[in-house]
Amino acid sequence: MFAPTNYLRYDDAMPTVTPTEAPLQDVELALTRIVRIANLPRLHDRLALASGVALDRTVYPVLARVGDEGAIRLTDLAAALGLDTSTVSRHVQDLATKGLVERRPDPDDRRASVLSLTRPGHAALARIRTVRRDMLENLFVGWSPKDRRDLGRLLSRFSEALARQVDER
Repeated sequence: MFAPTNYLRYDDAMPTVTPTEAPLQDVELALTRIVRIANLPRLHDRLALASGVALDRTVYPVLARVGDEGAIRLTDLAAALGLDTSTVSRHVQDLATKGLVERRPDPDDRRASVLSLTRPGHAALARIRTVRRDMLENLFVGWSPKDRRDLGRLLSRFSEALARQVDER
């Protein structure tokens, strides 16, 4: 749970920000903009067109996580994604219908099954990731190698802290 110690105060719709809060406000505004842009359907459509992989934008995280895990149970996949099992099951069914994911018996428990990418699933994920990396490459034209490394390091640090904060219940 988030426990902010300071709140921005609004006077006549303009925030009152102390000098120590200003950098945090800049970070918050930038993150809000990044999330908004990253979730735009037209961005997803461009990536899908460039990769030649037509997937609903809500299904990509499922494909990526199965690809990263190698083999994973549906319940573990849902937990890892923080989604309801029935939602993930529908996404997996969509991917299976497209021939990108397969279900196989779990070698440790024959009553259960594990999910893994098919050969076309691996190829689709690789194409999508290549297009995403190409997009990033274009975004960072003019950035020094040090700036790129620093951003990567700081984003990794931030994402780890955020994951710990969200996992605290």
